Amino acid sequence: MRRGHRFKKCSQAESTIDNLATTKDGRCVLTERTEAFIFGVSRVQATFMGIFEVRDGLISAWRDYWDMASFARDMKAVGQKAGPGIGELFE
Repeated sequence: MRRGHRFKKCSQAESTIDNLATTKDGRCVLTERTEAFIFGVSRVQATFMGIFEVRDGLISAWRDYWDMASFARDMKAVGQKAGPGIGELFE
């Protein structure tokens, strides 16, 4: 990274739930979803598998799994760096 180079935060973020399932006992909700981060005309997507554990009607644990290497590669291809806060809107 060049000294003084600033990475842009995304201008828009989208989330699409592709599949949703609940375990027979209702204690876990499984999701497959696509998250998209838009940087002007560039778009980077990542597909997630999420597991939500439910207790007393509330989410008690949340785990997400995705291919971080391909996401980081795709972010680099549009001149961005994967990291905390990329989904926050600014300016």
